[in-house]
Amino acid sequence: LQGPPEPAQRHGERQDPQQNALLISLLILGFGATLISQGIKDRFKRWYLQEHFIVKMVLLLLIIQCMYQVQSSTIQPFIYFQF
Repeated sequence: LQGPPEPAQRHGERQDPQQNALLISLLILGFGATLISQGIKDRFKRWYLQEHFIVKMVLLLLIIQCMYQVQSSTIQPFIYFQF
């Protein structure tokens, strides 16, 4: 007989450094986007609107891939859920 399956990550174990680096870089990128001047944001918006459909789809796929990588990383549950 086998016992219950082990949780993906126990309390106190380290997470994958590559996953942490991706998450931290996305957080810094998001915070940095709030500090960019409105003129630069408008220029990027104009550039994006003028780009070809294929370029837009590649950017969308990159964003989805980043979201999937962050979502699939093991996340520590809230401490009260461990009891």
